[in-house]
Amino acid sequence: MKSGSCYTISNVAIKQFNGAKYLALTKHSTITEAKELNIDRQDDIPDKTQELKVQFPPDGINYVQSYLSCNKCHSKVMLSDKKIIKCSECGLMQLKSKCRNKIMASILTIIGEDTLSLNIFDDTIRKLYNIKTEQDDDFQKEFSDLDDDDITELILTVEATVVFNDKNAKEVIQSV
Repeated sequence: MKSGSCYTISNVAIKQFNGAKYLALTKHSTITEAKELNIDRQDDIPDKTQELKVQFPPDGINYVQSYLSCNKCHSKVMLSDKKIIKCSECGLMQLKSKCRNKIMASILTIIGEDTLSLNIFDDTIRKLYNIKTEQDDDFQKEFSDLDDDDITELILTVEATVVFNDKNAKEVIQSV
């Protein structure tokens, strides 16, 4: 592919990660140059991603949500009483018991006069859990045994710094 050219792409998969949809090539995908189309402007240069360091504990939690995710596209699957469930995003049929349990939380933080709602997901929550177990000898439940109330307590009491980019948490730094 080259700048200034247009292409026709067919037989692609639409996937989703952290709420953002994107295209992915498959073994059946084809890419052909569209010869009759030309672009007469320069490619857009993406803005440098802004980072925001947030001190934990946050000022509040909007919600904590546990959910099952699809083994193929990792999107949230709807709860059902059935043993076999079908992903509404990619159509994968799977055993409910084989789906991964994921956690996300929406935190509220106040910086100056701005009130921000930011999302954190399992990987960040797990890192915060590891820091919390080092900081608090009384907080010794296994991560897999934590319920939404335990996650809420964890987030509202852990002392750490979380670095966010424009989408979500990027890095967790233990406070000293």
